[in-house]
Amino acid sequence: MLITFGNVAVSGTYPSVAYQLLLGVEADLCVRVGSAVVLDEPHFPIVELRQWLAQWLSAGAVDDFTYTSIEADEDGLLSFQQAEQGDWLVGAAWSTLASPQKISRARLLSACQCFVGQVDAWVASNLHLSVSDVLMDLR
Repeated sequence: MLITFGNVAVSGTYPSVAYQLLLGVEADLCVRVGSAVVLDEPHFPIVELRQWLAQWLSAGAVDDFTYTSIEADEDGLLSFQQAEQGDWLVGAAWSTLASPQKISRARLLSACQCFVGQVDAWVASNLHLSVSDVLMDLR
């Protein structure tokens, strides 16, 4: 599984407070499981997704995960559900796939941890901010 982003843009004012950082950093987001594209969406709030994933990971990543943006009208923009034999199903509300994609727990966790780290690195390098420090009050 890969969660990648590109064409990052910062909208509005300099994102120095939590709300601005959560929603003001947008990018083209792509979530792939093998060759299947689960989600391919422009102008996606990558820091907000990063925050939800980081909280899920820090809680042990044992429960199902459902990401719904503060700005979205639809639930489950990205979701992970436990399946049989330790596998997980990866799906998205806007997916064109007929069904969620199956992945191992280890690969799911690795992809999520990698995405969180990449977003943190992009923000640190380009905005000279620590995502964790700015979002500290949201924990």
